Amino acid sequence: MQGDSPTDEGSSRQYTDRPVRSRLNNRRRFLQGVGVTGAVGLAGCVGSLPGFGDDDEPEAGEEDLEGGVEVDEGDADVILRLDSLLTGGDGDPFEAMVEDFNAQSDNVAVEVTRVPWDEYYDQLFTAMTADEAPDIGFSHSSQIVPFLDNLTPLDDYVDYDPYVDQIVDSVEYEGQHYGAPLDTHMAAAYYNKEIYEEAGLDPEDPPSNWEEFAEANDAIVDAGYYAFDYGTGMHICRSWGGWLRSRGHEVIEGEEGNWEPNFNNEDGVAVTEPLREAVERDWTPTEDDNSWPSFVEGDFGAVVDGTWAWSRFREGGGEELDFDWGTYDLSLAPGKEEDWTMCDSHNLIVPQSDHSEEELEGIGEFFEYMTQERAVDWSAEAGHLAATTEALGSDELREREAWDYSLHTFQDIADNEELYYWPATQNTDEYSEAIYQSLEAVRYGQQDAQEALDEAEQRCRDIFS
Repeated sequence: MQGDSPTDEGSSRQYTDRPVRSRLNNRRRFLQGVGVTGAVGLAGCVGSLPGFGDDDEPEAGEEDLEGGVEVDEGDADVILRLDSLLTGGDGDPFEAMVEDFNAQSDNVAVEVTRVPWDEYYDQLFTAMTADEAPDIGFSHSSQIVPFLDNLTPLDDYVDYDPYVDQIVDSVEYEGQHYGAPLDTHMAAAYYNKEIYEEAGLDPEDPPSNWEEFAEANDAIVDAGYYAFDYGTGMHICRSWGGWLRSRGHEVIEGEEGNWEPNFNNEDGVAVTEPLREAVERDWTPTEDDNSWPSFVEGDFGAVVDGTWAWSRFREGGGEELDFDWGTYDLSLAPGKEEDWTMCDSHNLIVPQSDHSEEELEGIGEFFEYMTQERAVDWSAEAGHLAATTEALGSDELREREAWDYSLHTFQDIADNEELYYWPATQNTDEYSEAIYQSLEAVRYGQQDAQEALDEAEQRCRDIFS
């Protein structure tokens, strides 16, 4: 997934009274009201993609919709249509891999159409209702649950042995796999090594626990810079969700139809209070409007961003950084018991349709090529972490440019089995928004941690009821 800085609406807005989105409910009602053959299949995820939401994606002016892959009639016996939401820095490497697949395949070709990120899921839904869904789509692991009945199980067409267990488990339900994982993507602290050195810190030894994190941030503030920004929207949950898990709590617990909020407790308060503390200690500005631009300009200590930032920050990227920079793991929760980092995955999926066996076999060939054979290239160029054990252990990956900047950090997280997938439910969009709006209220000083968690818990209970 490509990413960008959060685009929130500013601290002056009272988030706690905003209604939760209802689009997902509308689409769910549609699915409940029609059969598979009538609906074809609901491919992909809906709304803000909790785990890595719409504030991860490029703003409209930064999207490149001129890409895609064209296929002519007669190029192959089987032509498959794929609508892509990869319109930022990772769109080009994905499509280059598709073109390579087409060149080497004997009888299968895949055409790719780029769709604006903020229109992708609505357009896919509309296509589904008109029996015009693409052959192949994307779904994030956090969003796949509402659509399982309308996706094609892939176990007969894809070999799942090569994938990392934690990653592939995120698309397995009742013994069947409904997606082929292209990657896992998570967030880290992207930091300016030159500012760290100016502040008297060792730029090659970033913080690894809360005490070191606080000391480093204080030193950066003393040097005249803002030190760190958690972001807003789902950005803020990238730290908070992993921190809560690091203190022994899932965000929610239970099962579909019986979910319970699990964050309104002593540990939840302990990982929520730092959101306001960061502002009060001048680590973080009250609003985050200028944090990411300031970081790109070299005037900000560190920001939270995802794997996809590599394609922007690298040499030749859209926001190439002209200072020495690196990444460190966000598993810094005060009082943590374990290390956990919140993550999600891009998965290639197949909406149910009247595909022939030849087409399904071609889809399986394409999925294995993209997610297994080219896993190292995808990691090295797009910045996301490969989903296969072979790629993650390869010398080739360690020799690529992205390794020293960011991939080594994400690799360590995967090696230590620290991947925490944001819980996937029928209401992922809605309960996630209820949580992050309350966390924003703490950052902005509108509520204290306990008040915010009380409200978030009640909203989540209303959503799950």
